[in-house]
Amino acid sequence: MISTPWKRVAAMLGLAGVYFVAGKLGLRLAFVHASATAVWPPTGIGLAAFLLLGRWIWPGVFLGAFLVNVTTEGSWPTALAIATGNTLEGFLGAALVNRWAGGRMAFESPAGVLRFTFLAGLVASSVSATLGVTSLALGRFAPWSQFGSIWLTWWLGDVAGALLVAPLLILWSQRLRIRWSPATWVEGAILLVILVGVAVVIFGGGFGLSRRNYPLAFLSIPIVVWVAVRFEPRETATAVAVLGGIALWGTLRGWGPFSRQAPNESLLLLQAFMGVMSIMALVLSAAIAERRKTQAELRRAHDELEVRVEDRTKSLSDAVGALQNEVAQRRQAEEDRSRMMDQLLQGQKIQAVGQLAAGIAHEINNPVGWTLSNLSVLTEYLVELERLLQATDKAELASLKKDIDPDALLTDFRSALADCTKGAERIRDIVRNLKEFSHIDEGQLKLSDPKVLLENSLQLCSNELKYKATLHREYDEVSPVWCNPQQIEQLLVNLLVNAAQSFPDKGDIYIRSRKENGFALIQIRDTGCGIAPHHLERLFEPFFTTKTVGKGTGLGLYVAQKIVHAHQGRIEVRSEEGKGTEFSVYLPFGGPVGSSA
Repeated sequence: MISTPWKRVAAMLGLAGVYFVAGKLGLRLAFVHASATAVWPPTGIGLAAFLLLGRWIWPGVFLGAFLVNVTTEGSWPTALAIATGNTLEGFLGAALVNRWAGGRMAFESPAGVLRFTFLAGLVASSVSATLGVTSLALGRFAPWSQFGSIWLTWWLGDVAGALLVAPLLILWSQRLRIRWSPATWVEGAILLVILVGVAVVIFGGGFGLSRRNYPLAFLSIPIVVWVAVRFEPRETATAVAVLGGIALWGTLRGWGPFSRQAPNESLLLLQAFMGVMSIMALVLSAAIAERRKTQAELRRAHDELEVRVEDRTKSLSDAVGALQNEVAQRRQAEEDRSRMMDQLLQGQKIQAVGQLAAGIAHEINNPVGWTLSNLSVLTEYLVELERLLQATDKAELASLKKDIDPDALLTDFRSALADCTKGAERIRDIVRNLKEFSHIDEGQLKLSDPKVLLENSLQLCSNELKYKATLHREYDEVSPVWCNPQQIEQLLVNLLVNAAQSFPDKGDIYIRSRKENGFALIQIRDTGCGIAPHHLERLFEPFFTTKTVGKGTGLGLYVAQKIVHAHQGRIEVRSEEGKGTEFSVYLPFGGPVGSSA
């Protein structure tokens, strides 16, 4: 706080002067020895100086202490020793308080007050008393026989100075301005009047109670407690100082509960009482102040929390409103999307139905046209037969026979009729495949052995395979699968018949069942003509076939793929032209999702 050198010098000299005056006043109450008094305010002054200004102030304390003692009883060596002890007392007390009690903030908590009392009041004061009395005894200015009584007086005077004067100076130096409300000023004035009045009753001598030395010191305790509860530690220290001053004035005149025959004994009792009163009042005041500060912080935190809650509530309300708007917009968008999807699916369904109808019309048109053509031929043949049958004379019949050969006509008629039969069977096959396509999701699921499914399929198409293929079987142990046996057997029959039809003359068909990656794998491989690479991508499209016209409907593999997908499996094909084709059917052991036995 004081940075320039000349200001520091002025501060040191001013402190030395104050120290000197206070010391001389205190030594006027020295009864056991000229250098030892039970009232020693300089201890509190020096301690406050070290705590408030810092270590650099030590020359002022040393100079004041030296001047006090060199002008009292003793010599300059004893004065130097006593001044050294007084300086070390303040220096050590300030260091201990700064380290362990919070420094100048020691009076803001009960723990800080108690630590200040022990470190600065009890421990540090013993340094000055010990060095001072020892130097007097060594200099033969005090008998060794009175070392204990002198030391106790010296030490207790320093303790009282540390506990009464130092808190008063430290607390008032932190804030000189008094910010009280009118009601507080009134309460403070009332308390001051009551305190002075009670102190005068106890120590003033104006009443018979104080002259008779009744033990009425306890009457001052409620007043000090009132001050400690209602005001800050600064006002509490002030009230204790006022009480101490009146008590000292009355005790020196032989009034009050601490008045004894020996003046020094009276002062020792008074200083002990005032020290305890100061500790009690400061601890209580610090506790109340700490509680008041905590309440203020809690109130401030509560107010801040309320503001934050209001802000968060408003933000949350805005967020909820925005979220509701977003939800409404998303719901509207979802409804629009659903409506558009419905329209799109409806359009796709219509398009799919149109494509399916076009495919069906294309597939059925050929056998229908072929059949109609043969029926037209049959109609012409019937006309010729009617002419033969309607001839009335032999000459007309002979003439007709020249133009019409009955045997050739009968042969052609049978041929056309056979062609009509083939066309009708072709149409029947197309209709049967369409019916199977429309019912691929129907049927009862049950556990079926892949080996049994293959054998049943081989039996169903045994006539197509008998003269066209040599079968090679390889069955591993495979767990049963959940499936619709009729649909899986239909699928396998289609694959087996396709394999047999791929041979120009005769070939080999390799059939295998095994387990692979959690699936039951059924493989059917042939050594037929194979499939061109550009046809593989379209192999499972509806009405697509690589067979010659009239040899396939184009729905067999499409239906097979639909059946496998309905069972949550997959079907794969590998082929090489001139070497053959292999179909792999994967069926999961667990069966389709939601399936049951």
